[in-house]
Amino acid sequence: MKQLSVKPKNYDAMSAYRASKLANLLFAYELHRRLEKCGISPTQVLSVACHPGVTESNLLPNLASTYNSVIIKAIIGFVHWLPWAQSNAQGALNILCCATDPNVVGGEFIGPHGLSEFYGWPRTVASSKQSISLDKARQLWEESERLTGIKFSVKD
Repeated sequence: MKQLSVKPKNYDAMSAYRASKLANLLFAYELHRRLEKCGISPTQVLSVACHPGVTESNLLPNLASTYNSVIIKAIIGFVHWLPWAQSNAQGALNILCCATDPNVVGGEFIGPHGLSEFYGWPRTVASSKQSISLDKARQLWEESERLTGIKFSVKD
């Protein structure tokens, strides 16, 4: 769970962003497992995760502004400038695919198919080894229940 905690005195925008994305994946995969365990049909509830790739949003420019290093700012600016930064509409297709494509299966991770998943049409993509850790997913789930005071249960 240390990877998911960002201490204020050691705050780094990119580390916090990565931790939030890891938590999203862990949570989505754990929800999928719990729904299956409860016998919930994917036609009733589907838990999937997705990412847009690199888009023309303000995320990268705003992220660059949090760094003092001219080199890091230049690298982030360069990545955002290259032709693989697709439109926001193209990036949104991955979310729409998760929400509407009847071929999407619970527990999948949808992202763009292009170079390093920076751009392209939606498809199932692999996620990191950390994101498929059953132990980390369970810990995150239990900590989420503890912090919210809400226990997950499925009722008919």
